[in-house]
Amino acid sequence: MGEDVTCTKGSIKYYIQSAYILETKEKIAQEIRPFIKIKDSFKKIIITSNTPKPFYNEDGILIMSIYDFLLNPDSLEF
Repeated sequence: MGEDVTCTKGSIKYYIQSAYILETKEKIAQEIRPFIKIKDSFKKIIITSNTPKPFYNEDGILIMSIYDFLLNPDSLEF
């Protein structure tokens, strides 16, 4: 299993994974696992339906809601 989307904006690359709900530690680990294997420093993002506020986890992965991602034009810069 790999990331859902890899996109670029100029010379910046983003890895984006989507998950409907991150309800358990096991589900969070499942969604983070592909990102841990990527050894570059480009931004890694998990988009969910149930994250109240964007945050970075201990691995430096940005987790945010679909609403923040779609409605905030600066969401990739959090």
